[in-house]
Amino acid sequence: GDRGIRRHRLTNQSERAGGDSGPHGIRGNPMSDNAVHSATGASSMERWEACPGSVALIPSVERTSTAYADEGTLAHDLAAQWLKTGVEPVFPSDEMRVAVRYYVEVCQKYISPVHLDLGAIYRVETKFKLSEDVFGTVDFFVLWPWVNLLVVLDFKYGAGIYVDVRDNLQCQYYAAAVHIAIG
Repeated sequence: GDRGIRRHRLTNQSERAGGDSGPHGIRGNPMSDNAVHSATGASSMERWEACPGSVALIPSVERTSTAYADEGTLAHDLAAQWLKTGVEPVFPSDEMRVAVRYYVEVCQKYISPVHLDLGAIYRVETKFKLSEDVFGTVDFFVLWPWVNLLVVLDFKYGAGIYVDVRDNLQCQYYAAAVHIAIG
């Protein structure tokens, strides 16, 4: 299978998008803008699931960015731009272009013209807010209602830290957030 992908199957027909849905089948406004990181966010779920006390401690730690984090943010932004416009953006390096192209190609496999004609619902860089403490951004998701399948893709750009897709808590968190949002 494709690296970096976690598939989650919805459990029953009532969980499909439809009815009085908003844009792309999303009901209400559970996917909304937010400017800060959630203390119980998906990207830190492995930490706070293993050590719940860290949620209270983390606000006392100064958040600083690194060149690596900034590069990852740029890669995410360029990937989102490419997926939203269909136009390959200008990249600062061939290495980033190759990584982003691979991710975009994997996403595009799930949203072909045939999939869209069948009713595929997808979103790119979707912000969600389910409560004051539960919010974040899903890189990409697609719902195939005709087979009751939700696919959540989380783009990883970096080196040195392997992220296993199997039983990945971050993708499970995102899948649950999307599932709740599309109700």
